[in-house]
Order: sequence, then C-alpha cells, then structure tokens
Amino acid sequence: MPASLVQEIQNTLAIHCREIVYQAKAKGAKMDKQEMEIMFKAFHGTEAHASVLDSFIMGTGLYSEAFDKADIDVNRAGNQDRAADGCMLLLKDLLHCDPSSNFAVHDPGFSREAIAVVKGERIAGRNLNDKAMKVLANYKYALKFHKQFVDSRDNNPSGTKLADMLLFVRKKMFVEFRGCKNRPTGAPPKDKDGNEKEFTEEDMPCKWVFNGYMAFALFGPQPIAGETFSSLSEDGKNIATKSRAAAEKEEEAALKARERAVGTGGYIPEQYRRGVSLDYKAQSVSTCSVSGFTGNSLGWPLNSSLLKEYIKMGYKSVSEVLV
Repeated sequence: MPASLVQEIQNTLAIHCREIVYQAKAKGAKMDKQEMEIMFKAFHGTEAHASVLDSFIMGTGLYSEAFDKADIDVNRAGNQDRAADGCMLLLKDLLHCDPSSNFAVHDPGFSREAIAVVKGERIAGRNLNDKAMKVLANYKYALKFHKQFVDSRDNNPSGTKLADMLLFVRKKMFVEFRGCKNRPTGAPPKDKDGNEKEFTEEDMPCKWVFNGYMAFALFGPQPIAGETFSSLSEDGKNIATKSRAAAEKEEEAALKARERAVGTGGYIPEQYRRGVSLDYKAQSVSTCSVSGFTGNSLGWPLNSSLLKEYIKMGYKSVSEVLV
C-alpha cells in the first residue's frame, strides 16, 4: 500500500483522537498536560482505552462504512489473517481515489503495525496532534468549496451524487493548494521560463488528495460514516461547546417529563398504559420484537382479536403468549 495512503489513514485516526480530547474537555476535564497522552492511548489502545486504530482495522464502529466486504481472493497476501472473518475488507474507492487499485485490510502495508509504527517507534501523541491540526486547517477550505457545490438548502445539485461533490472539492483544493497536500505559505512556484506556474483543475492527478481528505469524506458535511465530528468546524473555533453533562441533563429532564405524563412508576410504553384501547394494544403487541424478530416475521398468525383476549388475561408481550 502506498505510504501516502498510510499517512492519510493516520490523519483520519488522528482527528478522531483529537475529537476524543475535545469531548473530554467538554465534560469539564482539565487536561492541558495530558492531551498528548490521551491521543496516544486513544490511537494505540490500552486495557482501559479502546483503540481507534483497532476499530478502523476491523471495520467497526465509526469505520463500518469505510469498507466494502468482498470474497477472499485466492492466494492473496494476508489471507491467513482474513480466514476468521471469511471475507476481505476493501477500503472504499471514494476514500483512496485510486480507480486502478483496491486495498484490503491485511494486504502488505495495510496492517495495524504498518499504521501504528513510524521509523520503528509507535507514533507519538505529539505527532498525532500535529497531523490533526493539519486536518483541521485544511478542512475549512474544503468546507468552503463544499458550500460552493451545494444549493441554499445544502443539497447536492440535481443529478449529482456524493462522488461528484468529493471530486469537485478535490479539484478546487488542488488549485487552492497549488498541487500540495497542505496550503502553501511560500512564494508561488515558477515554471521553466520564470513565470508563476498555473494550476488548473484539469491538471489534478486522479489519485491526488489533500491532507485530511479521508476525514472530510468520512466525517465531514456529507459523512460516509453517518456521523460528523464537532472538531471539524468551519473556523476551527467553538468546538464541542455543548458539554456532554448538559446533554445528559436535557435527556434526564425529558425522561422526567415522560414520567410525569404517565404518573408515578416511571415511563410506560403507550401500549401498556391505562386508558389505551385494546385494539391499539393488540396492534402494538402484534408488531413487537421477540428475540430480535418481529412476530409477523416468525410466520405465526397474530390475530388481533385473539391478542385482545390474551391481554385481558394479563399477558403483556408476544413472548409471553408464545412461550
């Protein structure tokens, strides 16, 4: 696997670690001297800390949508590590932007060790932080171009898809960054005649990405992962301003409001409350879950009249009826 792709994976995991730090700060933790240590532990994992790298390699959690599952290729390197899963995890094309290649977990260079170790040492917390800061710096430019692509309601133009938006942003970033992976700060490069070199969208190599592109695709305004990071803000400020403690208080207040609505004894699902008709209860119970399957999917007839009689007898769920 190309080193540039390994670095882009590291960038993505670094911003995930940074997000964990922001979340801890939002809870009120004071950890200025511990931030690098927390990022290190979040990346590599400990007995007390889950590893974001492990989650990525296994394609779980926030990274479940980063991969496509495919049948194992015969004689492909790394198959001994895929045997237990019975499939290959292929990094989605939208994330690596190399239409002529595919990259599977456990391929040479696509392993936990290859991502976690740099020059024989586990990547340090300060290096992870540096990578995260570059991602944050580049994100605001990518978001600017995303806004140019979408309409006033943040919808993609008619007939376009996520892939079109990501390609649009990459081309704009290529011109903005003059072909570099980060926004250049020095004098513009010169051509052989001494004139300022021009960069156009047509010049962009098909595999070119900016630092933080994978994080933008996974956790940005149209997240492949299905979830955004609070740290990926437009201006890099006002990050995680709403603490988890405040959110928990809101959730607790909502729960108490529901309890007050039904009286003492805690929250009661509507189909079990007094004053609700037997017809409604029967309809609700007939679609309730039994061991992960709905009553109808079991193939058993759930006659609403019969269920009303069961309810009168004191049964409260299909599981009690069918045991």
